[in-house]
Amino acid sequence: KSKGNYTDPLLNLDKFSADALRFYLMGSVVMQGEDMNFKDEELREAHNRVVNILWNCLSFFEMYTTKKFSIFNFQFSISNVLDKWIVSRLNQTIAEVTEALEKFDTVNACRSSRAFVEDFSTWYLRRSRDRFKSDNMKDREQAIQTTKFALLEFSKVIAPILPFIAEHIFQCLKTEQDGESVHLCNWPKGGEVHEDILANMEEVRRIVSLALEKRNAAGIKVRQPLRKLTVASSQKLGEEYLGLIKDEVNVKEIIFGDELEIDTEITEELKKEGNLRELVRAIQDLRKEKGLKPSDLAEFLVETDDFGKKFVNSVMEQIKKPTNLSTVTFEKNGGAEIEIDGMKFKIELK
Repeated sequence: KSKGNYTDPLLNLDKFSADALRFYLMGSVVMQGEDMNFKDEELREAHNRVVNILWNCLSFFEMYTTKKFSIFNFQFSISNVLDKWIVSRLNQTIAEVTEALEKFDTVNACRSSRAFVEDFSTWYLRRSRDRFKSDNMKDREQAIQTTKFALLEFSKVIAPILPFIAEHIFQCLKTEQDGESVHLCNWPKGGEVHEDILANMEEVRRIVSLALEKRNAAGIKVRQPLRKLTVASSQKLGEEYLGLIKDEVNVKEIIFGDELEIDTEITEELKKEGNLRELVRAIQDLRKEKGLKPSDLAEFLVETDDFGKKFVNSVMEQIKKPTNLSTVTFEKNGGAEIEIDGMKFKIELK
């Protein structure tokens, strides 16, 4: 203390929250009777990778929902493989955390909780993003319901470790039937863990990781569609899993062969689709900068040459729907300058 070689705990509490500090310490070797070096960087990482991600997951859910949903019986009602997978992951996490806490093993309880947060945010929600604004109302409702179910049940699991964010999630999502506080709820029992679904999804993610490495090595952005991916897999994956690989790697076709290889030839048709995705991404960035909600309509102003106008007109409907544009107008503006495949644009939203 006399050397002043540590950060005042009250400053860390103000900066990173009590939940982050609690999670960091409960997941550290000090809980196993070993010495540890307290590092502000590791506390910051606990805040960014656990508490903040949970907060963002809740914000994402609230952004796309305008009413409180009652939860149906997930064991019999869900059909999308992503929903089935995340419910199995949730049940697996409930079992792991329950077993760990019954042994006063907070380290493994934190490890399992963190793994679920990462899977939920970086795979389930990211892969389900388009489902939240889909025209398929049944699938859209199912994605919303599953997300609420997972967040609400997980809030009960993390309540002993992250009491404040757990209570916040619970209060935001609960209905009158759910009780007064997460800390007054019964401990969740979980349900069936479908090992086959977990194994298949692990294989999907392995293939995706290797394929994205191939794309990166070839210097081709993920937004550029490619024609074909050849994969070698010991597991026979169904079309629902292959669809996830196609979407994530952005390829038109998957075939099975001796080794993993990606077709890097880009046709004019594929190049045009890639340019469309680049433009849509630029518009989405503008929407985010302006703080627009997904339901907010916007007018799109474009300043470009004849070549750029021809491209925009040829993909007009593909631009308007995913970005929720009311009109597209070609006129001079003071917006951001972007370049896509040699085409130069000034773009602005109103």
